[in-house]
Amino acid sequence: MKIQHFEVSSGKLILNRDEYNLHSIIEIQARHLTAKDHCGRILSLALFFSLIGWAFSPVISAVSFVFGVLFALVTAKRYELRALFRSSDDAGNQWGTLSRSRKADDFAQFAEIAAEVSNHKTLGNLA
Repeated sequence: MKIQHFEVSSGKLILNRDEYNLHSIIEIQARHLTAKDHCGRILSLALFFSLIGWAFSPVISAVSFVFGVLFALVTAKRYELRALFRSSDDAGNQWGTLSRSRKADDFAQFAEIAAEVSNHKTLGNLA
């Protein structure tokens, strides 16, 4: 997803039309996804598609497994902007992906956003 607009102010991080409360963000990172990340995603999607296919027929399950692998490969991204969100219950803190991209320019923008949010939180500018 291309980030057209971002803003860090008034205790909020605004990415395009999405708003995130800075009080709930513990940490934010711009990441270069590794082969390990991609393999985990490919396996997860392939098994998910296979499970859906198994509900109809074991033969469809095998075909849907292959479809899941292909789908994961086609939709793979190299970079992501993610944040660690503070939990409001006993589930624990959770990482959430804010944006993903294939372009190096977007990775530079992700790093800029992460730095600005970190600086904003460090300086105590939360309203």
